[in-house]
Amino acid sequence: MPSENKQLAAGLIAQSKTTRHEAYYNCTPENPVYISANKIYDVLRPTPWMDMHAELEIYIHLSGGMRRFWEGVAIDVKPGDVCFAGSFEPHGYQLLDVPAQGIVMEAAPDFLAKTVFPEYPGMNWMSLFTVPPAQRPRATPPMRARVLELCTRLMNYGQGDEPAARFHRRLALFELLLIFTTEDTPARGKQPHQAETYAQLMPAITMAINSRQLIPNNKAAAACRMPRNSFILTFEKVMGVSFTKFVLRHRIEGACKAIALSDAPIKTIAEEWGFANISHLHRLFVAHYHCTPAEFRQRMKERTAYRNAHAPKPAGKTA
Repeated sequence: MPSENKQLAAGLIAQSKTTRHEAYYNCTPENPVYISANKIYDVLRPTPWMDMHAELEIYIHLSGGMRRFWEGVAIDVKPGDVCFAGSFEPHGYQLLDVPAQGIVMEAAPDFLAKTVFPEYPGMNWMSLFTVPPAQRPRATPPMRARVLELCTRLMNYGQGDEPAARFHRRLALFELLLIFTTEDTPARGKQPHQAETYAQLMPAITMAINSRQLIPNNKAAAACRMPRNSFILTFEKVMGVSFTKFVLRHRIEGACKAIALSDAPIKTIAEEWGFANISHLHRLFVAHYHCTPAEFRQRMKERTAYRNAHAPKPAGKTA
């Protein structure tokens, strides 16, 4: 790693002393780009930690040894590497060396889909999140240097909820996407009507996120006023996943949060989220999270206890 990259990474790591850790992230219309600041990963596990959520995710690696996972793809990341994950796309990591650190950014899909710049009228800003993981661009050494420099600015100006911080997060998001968008990437010139297409799909997306049950394609297509076959093809092209999988993964993720944040019986949670029985949820959980629901609940309890034990102590009052 070049010395200037090491200096940038070291500077970013030094800023992590005051950051906080959270298990879930939320984007809102007022704050469509979220940053969790520097995350510290320091617990080695024999299996990957997997996740999925509605927001689009960008992970920027800063230090330590880490392997990132998607369906059928695993890569070892270096400082300055960037990993993209789509809406409700299973993704995760496994530590190879500790401590490891990185920055997690999340963006609301509708924010990216609806953003149009006159300088790039045909740009599909969601493409890096929706093409198959194996086709997503990897950073070169010069790109890593640019990413780390951008992260320095992001950490200096893009934290907090004040308007200036939100503005800098938005700028950083598009600058980061442009680093990975060239004439050869799928993002350029493929979706000239991305905003209109996404808006057309919004009734189905809203229906899915507000439901805990199966939703047939014909019902979703009717809500979007589209022929069924056209809806199926358009949804997968825009979102990078079929509507059926989108709905299923939303329900699995909803059950996952309920398991993590409550002590309700897993059988009850399975029924509330529309699964046939606890065995059905068990099979899907293992496939998506690489552990059983009970194991996940125990993991989350251990994770919370560990973070509480290692959280920075508030400074005492001085006389």
